[in-house]
Amino acid sequence: ARAALRVFREEPEIRLRLDGHRDLLSRELGDCSTSAIFKVILGGEEEALRAAERLLSEGWFVPAMRPPTVPRGTSRLRITLSAGHTAEEVEGLVGALRAHGLI
Repeated sequence: ARAALRVFREEPEIRLRLDGHRDLLSRELGDCSTSAIFKVILGGEEEALRAAERLLSEGWFVPAMRPPTVPRGTSRLRITLSAGHTAEEVEGLVGALRAHGLI
C-alpha cells in the first residue's frame, strides 16, 4: 500500500494516462463512469459469451459476466482499463466493439 501511495504521489502521469483512457471509453460508451471498469450489457448469457469469444479471437480480453454474478437478463462484457494500456489500444477496442455491433 505504501508503494502504491508513493507511485500515486511521485508519478502522476500514470494516473493521468488512466484518466484519459477512462474519459475516451466513457465518451464512446455513453457511460459517465468514474471507474476504470466498464460494462456493455448484452442481456442473454449466450450472447455475452459469443461476444467475448469473438473479441478474444481478435486479441481482446473482455470477459463475459453472467448469472449468478449478475442478475439474469443482464449478462454483459466487462472492460477493465489500466494505465498500462495505450490510447491506441483503447481506440482499437472501441473499433472492435463497433465492428461487432456491441456499441
